[in-house]
Amino acid sequence: MLPQQIALMFSVIKPPTDPKVVKRIETFFEKDLHLKMEEADTDRDWCFLNKLADRGFLDAMKYHRKGVGDVIKLPFFDKWIIEYESAMNAIDMAQLRDEKYDLYLKWSDLNDENKKLKEEIETLKKSNESYEDLLAGKKGLIDENTKLKAELEKYKKNMRSVMNMMEYTIGGYDDVSDKINDILWTGADTTFADDDE
Repeated sequence: MLPQQIALMFSVIKPPTDPKVVKRIETFFEKDLHLKMEEADTDRDWCFLNKLADRGFLDAMKYHRKGVGDVIKLPFFDKWIIEYESAMNAIDMAQLRDEKYDLYLKWSDLNDENKKLKEEIETLKKSNESYEDLLAGKKGLIDENTKLKAELEKYKKNMRSVMNMMEYTIGGYDDVSDKINDILWTGADTTFADDDE
C-alpha cells in the first residue's frame, strides 16, 4: 500500500494516538501484511497470525479488521483473535501470579528478618537493662563503689588516728615512730630497713 493510500485510510478511520503504534500500522500496510493476513484467514493459518502478532503487529491487525468491517469477512481471524488474546491474558495472569508469589516470598523474608531484628533488639534491651541494673540499680556497682569509697575514707581517718596515737604513745624519734610518721604523711613504703634480714 502506498503512503498516500495509508494517509487516506487514516483520514477515514482514525488511528490510535500512540505514535509508535501508528508507525507499526504504517509498516504493516507498506509491506502488504494486511493482504497476507487475509490469506491466512482463508487458509486458516493459525501460525502465521501468531507470528504477525508476536512481531508486534497485533494493533495493526485489529486496525485492519476494524477498517474492513463487514466488507471483507474474516471469520477465522475473528475466532483466532479471541483465542490469542485469551492465551495472552492467561500468560499475563500467570506472570502476575509469579510476580505476586515472588513479592510474597520477599515480604516473607523481610518479615522473618524483621522478627529476628526485633528479637535482637529485645535481647539488647534486656542486656542493657541488666547492665544498667548492675551499674546503677539498688545494689549497683556505682552505688556500692561510692559506699566503699566512703568507708575507705573513714578507715583511712581511723587508721591515721590510730597511728597518731601509736606515735604519741611510743614517743621520741625511734625507727617505729619515724616509720609511722612516713606512712601518715608521705605514703612511704611500709617495710622497715631490717625486714630483709
